[in-house]
Amino acid sequence: MTLERMLNDLIELVRKLCARFQQDKVYILGHSWGTVLSYLAIKRHPELFHGYISVSQIVNWKQLEHSSYEQTLQKAKEVGNEKAYTQLIRIGAPPWDKVSSEHIHNHLLQKLGGGVIHKGSFMKLFLLPLFKRPEYHLFDVIKWLKGQWFSKSSLKEEAEAIDLYQDDLSIQIPIAFCNGRYDYTCPVELAEDFYYKLQAPVKKWIWFEQSAHTPMIEEAESFQRFVLDTLKEWHKNFNE
Repeated sequence: MTLERMLNDLIELVRKLCARFQQDKVYILGHSWGTVLSYLAIKRHPELFHGYISVSQIVNWKQLEHSSYEQTLQKAKEVGNEKAYTQLIRIGAPPWDKVSSEHIHNHLLQKLGGGVIHKGSFMKLFLLPLFKRPEYHLFDVIKWLKGQWFSKSSLKEEAEAIDLYQDDLSIQIPIAFCNGRYDYTCPVELAEDFYYKLQAPVKKWIWFEQSAHTPMIEEAESFQRFVLDTLKEWHKNFNE
């Protein structure tokens, strides 16, 4: 598994969808790691896309990890969680040689409200719904977790080299950036700086005030409404 392989798979899928539904272009929405693939895809083949919605944009992997660690450390200090603060000091700032250090950071990141979700139980909000869906079974969830591990291991070196600033900061299609106010997984200041430097025909930014890393789950109704309104707006202004 490589970044290039995943990107080629994405492009192939888009072309198959266009052929199946007799369309010249599609809209693309990417979340977290998917923002890397989506951004590279619209840069390489802008002719295939009407517009791009980014959720928790990744820009520079090394800066992301360092900023995430610093924000988590600061949050632990602010709320007076001495145990979490001590654990974070013990593992030190990234890059980490041990997988256990990354797990400790991610666990505390979630515990302090800046992880996958801001409030509530990750298991209840994120994983349990999978078991209730007829499309998924226990083994599918296990395979999904194994896939997460395999992807991280296979793409570690390439991920650490990601820096979207290295390319020309202009795209040819409309873009919208969505970010959770409490997202320390992909710290917002990195995406915000990238957004303001990026040139596009139309840009829009929206905050999801009660979310961390997954506003499409944490504020599902608001997120769905934003996506539909944005696509209607783009369709009216750019495709008539």
